Amino acid sequence: MSLATWKKESYPTPASKCAEKDALHHVLRKYLGTRKAVLKRHRVVAINSTLTDGVYQFHFNEKTCALCKFYRVRHCRSACPLVTHAGLVCGRAGSVYNHWVRTGDPEPMIRALRRAVKKQERKGA
Repeated sequence: MSLATWKKESYPTPASKCAEKDALHHVLRKYLGTRKAVLKRHRVVAINSTLTDGVYQFHFNEKTCALCKFYRVRHCRSACPLVTHAGLVCGRAGSVYNHWVRTGDPEPMIRALRRAVKKQERKGA
């Protein structure tokens, strides 16, 4: 097990190839992969916003975030489903992203993404 096996399970498609309608599910899958049991199974550790198996690294940033691909610059974040459906902006003090970076606990981000998915599905978006 390694970062390569983690990517097969949790990030099989690069954000750059993700369709906008699938972006929330893409990001949710990535964060579900940061739960301690998943990381342990793949022999991967999280250090701040980077996953590593000791050889290779995977960075959580705007290039690996499917939501950022569509909303970071083009709509100044205001149309991002995390903002519109969960009222959250990544990178701000107290954000669920910063909480994950600081503590390694992905659960607040997972809850926010699940709320956004539910609201988006209710709207039929």
